[in-house]
Amino acid sequence: MNAAHDFNNLLTVVICNAECALALVEPRTPLHEMLDDILTAGKRAGKMTEQLLVQNAADASARTAGQGASRKAGAGSACCSPMWSCRG
Repeated sequence: MNAAHDFNNLLTVVICNAECALALVEPRTPLHEMLDDILTAGKRAGKMTEQLLVQNAADASARTAGQGASRKAGAGSACCSPMWSCRG
């Protein structure tokens, strides 16, 4: 595993917790706005991490003459599992 993959795993926790907190906070409050900013930044960072993972996979593929596998990030994709209950 590389640093980009590890960072993506951390982002998943940040994004999922921000989504859960947003579900529990009244809309149009300062806290809701801050949580929404966290979620937006986390998703943007996830897209950047995806680009890094794709680039890393392409670099690895070039080094191994086509034997490297392309991997894509999915930060936040596991948030709706039973493990991540956002209900209060």
